[in-house]
Amino acid sequence: MNSASIIYEALVNEFPGALQSLTDVSRNTSDARDFVKSPVAVFNFDNIKNVKTTSSGTEQSPDALFCLENTLYFVEFKEGACNKADVRQKIHEGVLTVYQYAMSRELISRDDFFSMSIKYALIKRMREGKGGNSFLATLEMSVDHYSLKNMEGFVVSDTAVRYIPQSIFTLLHRISGGSIAAIDYINSDSSVISIS
Repeated sequence: MNSASIIYEALVNEFPGALQSLTDVSRNTSDARDFVKSPVAVFNFDNIKNVKTTSSGTEQSPDALFCLENTLYFVEFKEGACNKADVRQKIHEGVLTVYQYAMSRELISRDDFFSMSIKYALIKRMREGKGGNSFLATLEMSVDHYSLKNMEGFVVSDTAVRYIPQSIFTLLHRISGGSIAAIDYINSDSSVISIS
């Protein structure tokens, strides 16, 4: 078994209540609004406390953790506004939390941890009125949102920002190993786009 799978399975076994529907994990709880709906269970990383912190709460961490092959994928869902400092802090603290967990449980060696691939994706609400799908697709792929690209190769191996409903589905389908076979994307006006 590879390092990412060892860590992920240990987290799932220790925190089985963290397996929740994608609908629940992506929900904007402060505004009680759904964002991406699917009944498929994903690991809610928001509930995991860094074992090395002295505070009683959790760190600022990404919403979900996926594992595919020897890669851990952190996913942050932003239905509402977000800022650069918040997004970047969640990446740092997510990686630190997983590292401290793996080391405290003696799951893998430090060298194995740092040779493992960790990727990060920010899924945010599509900006209304910003042009057609081809324009948005080009923009989505070319813009360095929140300067995430400068974290690649050091904190994480790769980053992505997705806000087009089809590309959100494609990403979630891939990193879930195909278990997310369909989603309902909820627009800001509460209309629904079903994608499979």
